[in-house]
Amino acid sequence: MSEYVHLIGAEEVQRAANVMSQAADDMQRAASTIDCAVDRLTRQMDDFIFRLEALHVDKPTEPAKGEKR
Repeated sequence: MSEYVHLIGAEEVQRAANVMSQAADDMQRAASTIDCAVDRLTRQMDDFIFRLEALHVDKPTEPAKGEKR
């Protein structure tokens, strides 16, 4: 003869565990999305700085007001 123990609230605990697992998956996806966005922004900023530095090097310096060349 088998004995069964019914745990009161076991189903609720299982549901809570499933919800927590799903929340952890959602947070992992959000962190990955943020990581990709930061990487993309970093590349864009690096490209912008590179182009800005190239403009600065290529552009002749202007004399100050009242200064002769």
